[in-house]
This record gives sequence, structure tokens and C-alpha cells, in this order.
Amino acid sequence: MSLKSITLLLLLTAIFSCRQNKKESGYPPKKETTKKNIIPKKLWDSTNTLEKKVQTLRLRFISVGCACPEWVRLSDLNKENNLNYSFYIEPADTTIWNPEDDSIGWKTGIIVTGQFYVKPSYPKGTYEGMEETPPVGTIFRYTKAKRDIP
Repeated sequence: MSLKSITLLLLLTAIFSCRQNKKESGYPPKKETTKKNIIPKKLWDSTNTLEKKVQTLRLRFISVGCACPEWVRLSDLNKENNLNYSFYIEPADTTIWNPEDDSIGWKTGIIVTGQFYVKPSYPKGTYEGMEETPPVGTIFRYTKAKRDIP
């Protein structure tokens, strides 16, 4: 057998063995059927009510490196274990300035007017199966917000 014949034989063997493997392995792959529009389970309590007392608070952002409550009253900022005094904030609606989207607000602090929810809960937008599910915590819902420029 010549070198050409051996090369041709090896090439044909490789081609046919690949075709055979594709048939055995189910090639082309079957399309997986998935349910569309699956709505993940929301974790926040939509029945939670607000306290009657409306408050104006001076807050500071504390970065703790997790999806935890990261806002504290200015008066609690220097307390030991200030994470114990921290809470979530959420706007009453989407038209209100959101300090969590403003890095200057994180640095200078904010002044917010609103109310605390009666029960601790997950912040709005928390769904089951999120990469990092935040813990249940106190939530302050604000209707006004502005930067606190010291």
C-alpha cells in the first residue's frame, strides 16, 4: 500500500467514525423545551402596611459588601455594630429620585421623608433563587429624597 492509499484510508475512517458518533450521540442535539414566562416567586410582602408616623431622616450609606440593609440614621453612624441599626430604603414610586443609583448620595448622605413598614420584610424586587438573596430587614419607604450636603 502506498502512502497516498494509507492517508486516504485514514481520512475516510475518521470521517465515517465521526458520522457514526454523531448518530449515536443524538447529533444534532435535540431542542430542549422550556417553559416560557415563568414568574419567579417574589419574596417581599405586598400586604405589609406603613406606620402612621411620617418622618424625615438624615441617612448615611454604609458599605458592608453584601445585599444587606445599608442605610443608617446619621445619629447611629458611629455606634458600635451600626449594622444592627441599618435598614433598606425604597421609593414610593419610580418618579422619585433614587439615591441608590447615585454614588454622590452614597458619599454625602441623604435626607428622606416617608414611613417605615410595620413588619420587617425583603426589599421590593427580591425573588426566590436570586444569586444573593438579601436578608429580611426593616424598610423605610420614602416620598421625598435629596442629597444631604454637609
